[in-house]
Order: sequence, then structure tokens, then C-alpha cells
Amino acid sequence: MNWFALVLVVFGWIGVKRSLASKQEKADIDSFWNREDHANSIRKQDISQLEYITIPLDLLPFKDTKDTKLSEYQDTIRSLSEHRILNLTGISNTDLKLQYGAANLEVLSLADQRFTTLARTLAAWGNYLYEQGDPESAAKVLEFGIECKSDVSSNYLTLAKIYKDTSPERIEELKTVAEGLNSLTKSSILSGLEKVAEGASPS
Repeated sequence: MNWFALVLVVFGWIGVKRSLASKQEKADIDSFWNREDHANSIRKQDISQLEYITIPLDLLPFKDTKDTKLSEYQDTIRSLSEHRILNLTGISNTDLKLQYGAANLEVLSLADQRFTTLARTLAAWGNYLYEQGDPESAAKVLEFGIECKSDVSSNYLTLAKIYKDTSPERIEELKTVAEGLNSLTKSSILSGLEKVAEGASPS
């Protein structure tokens, strides 16, 4: 086969691949909009019995303090406790509408946004307490984050460091929770936990 013929074959193959990719892309787009149209037609469902997160204010280590940063973390958690919070990590808006109705999307989205704030605040609060030399209080805060199935990496890794010094066998519990996460951070959390368990510093 001469070079000219080879070039024709290669370009022909590329053309076929592009055509197939284009058809698949169109099919994916059509499928998305069909699901979206169906989701928008779902009637409003009862969401009163969902697994809303209750913040145990009496069990978390709140302190009277003049530390501005610490006060900010504590005030945020207290404020969140007055509202509905849902962990909807990894669930698309379309799936939410399909399951609970389009009319509930705004309420559910707000509850999920509060969860994001909760998870980030718990991780920051726990890490701050750890850095301030109070691992016992830090553990209480971070353990609640794990109970909520937070997907913030530092929540797991700092708690694993605390367990490494006190109850190393409990790092396996953190791995089990991380395995069940529906989040893009899952792999990095598991990798970090392995490093802590092995005695290395997670990156």
C-alpha cells in the first residue's frame, strides 16, 4: 500500500470515528433532555420524612472564647442547627426532581447547600482545635462530620491522625465510611487514610 492510499485509509477511519462520536453525543443530549422533561412533570412529593441532619449542640465542644476564628465556627454551627440540612452529595438536580418533584428542588437545594457549609465548617473547626493542641475536642467535632458522611478530606485525615495516637484500629472505621461516599474526593480520602495508617504524612 502506497503512502497516498494509507493516508486515505487513516482519514477515512478518523471520519468514521467522528461520525460515531457525534451520533453518541447527540443520543446522550437527547436522553438528558428527555429525562429533564420527565423530571419537570413529576408532582411534588412528601419530603418531611427524609434523613435530615440534626446537630447535637449539647454534645459538641462549644466554648466561651474571645478567639474570633473559634467563635465564627461555633456561631455558624449554631445557626445551621435552626434549619433543615440534607446530605445530597452526588445527586443531580434532575434526579432530585424525578424522585421528589420539581416543586421541591429549591428547598432540597438549600438543604444541600447548608450541608456543604456544615461539612466545611466542621472540618475547619476540628482542624483548628487540633492545631491548638486540643485533640479530644477536635475528635468530637470531626466524628460528627464523619457521622454526617462529610466528603471533606481533612475531616478524615485529621481524625485519622488523632486515632493513630489513641485508637489506630479505628482508622478502619474511617475507611469504611469513605468507601461508601458518593463523591469525587473518595479516592483521595482513601489514599490519605492509607498513608496515615502506614505512618506516612498524607499529601
